[in-house]
Amino acid sequence: MTSIWDKFKKGLVDSLNDAIDKTEELTSVGKIKLEILQVEHRLDEKYIELGRYVFNRLKENSEQLPQDATIKKLRQEIRKLQTDLDAKERELGRIKEEDGIDFDS
Repeated sequence: MTSIWDKFKKGLVDSLNDAIDKTEELTSVGKIKLEILQVEHRLDEKYIELGRYVFNRLKENSEQLPQDATIKKLRQEIRKLQTDLDAKERELGRIKEEDGIDFDS
């Protein structure tokens, strides 16, 4: 005849083993999800690199690639964003110079 303590101990050990198994499963799933995110990030970096390359080639010689409406629109948007960025950087430089504030610290 097993005592109540033995039943309790067996139930506790079984519960701990189940919890360990579940933790290992979740860790494996988390690791795979992290690896997926890392690959997706590297893929996004390559898309960006490709886009930058194509944009620069178009800037050098717009006859190298077809003048697709989407490409034309994206080039205009990039130029506008670059102009906006340059203006903001000049404004920040002006404020830094006038007020003597070091934003990099």
